[in-house]
Amino acid sequence: MGEIQKQNSSVYDNAMRTAVEKCPHLLVPLVNEIFKADYELDAEVTLLHNEFFFDFARGEKIITDAHFKITSKSGKSTVYHLESQSNTDSSMSLRMAEYDLAIGMHNRIETDEEIIIKLPKSSVLWLRGASPMKRIVFELNKNRIAYTPTCIQMKTYTLDDIVKKKLYILLPFYQFNLEEIYDKYGKSPEDNARVIELINEMSDMLENSDLKSFDMHALFEIMLNVFSMLAKNNAKLKAEGESIMGGRVMRLKIDDIVDQNKALGKAEGIMEEKIRSAKNFIDKGLTTLSKLKDSGLYTDDELKAIANS
Repeated sequence: MGEIQKQNSSVYDNAMRTAVEKCPHLLVPLVNEIFKADYELDAEVTLLHNEFFFDFARGEKIITDAHFKITSKSGKSTVYHLESQSNTDSSMSLRMAEYDLAIGMHNRIETDEEIIIKLPKSSVLWLRGASPMKRIVFELNKNRIAYTPTCIQMKTYTLDDIVKKKLYILLPFYQFNLEEIYDKYGKSPEDNARVIELINEMSDMLENSDLKSFDMHALFEIMLNVFSMLAKNNAKLKAEGESIMGGRVMRLKIDDIVDQNKALGKAEGIMEEKIRSAKNFIDKGLTTLSKLKDSGLYTDDELKAIANS
């Protein structure tokens, strides 16, 4: 894999890990979808250790995208392992086997008479096209055990599928389905309008969902990060999309600030937090003082404080 591909993959891996760390409960409907499970949406999700010094081929530390346990209301627990992959990779079967063996070794159960190594239920999420997953066969004393992780492809899901099945954790990565459309931005007014329409459609779908404000905020930030990488070679598209999504993130951030301070009985801290957050957005190039004024989210005093901070 080329250096640029490695860097891009690292960004997308980090995006998935961030989604898992901030919104672990959103893994439940995804597991239901991939493994045909029937967990209640409020089933308990426990994030597990995801760094292992165990790599047969390269002898280096490996970090999984998602290693977690779901416990049903009946008390039954199952360990899962998910990886997202943005580029085709003919070695993916072997990599998954390495990861799952590392997880099995880490989670081993030892008794006086035996050591039980149980592999997790695992799956690959292909963000773009998929590579064939070779079956791996473990052979011992003429006994053969076949190992093949399941796979899902982002391209098979529509926005309606994501909403209907509550697969909101996949929404930031739905943008991989739009790469060809994103690439047309700047070629004609019609193409530009279509791209902006799709960005607003995704944003509206998330903002109008039944998710909590914290989840929306987290997913918007991840969606924005993925978009910025996909659009990095088109400055005008990047600026337009970041303005749209950044505005949504900013509004949700303000909602979080207000809710958190009210819950803590610190209404007087709202203005300070809003100013700090707005300054952060300006520093990141996601908004301007003029746009903040037009948004109607800030008072004149707050705008003056932002300008002077």
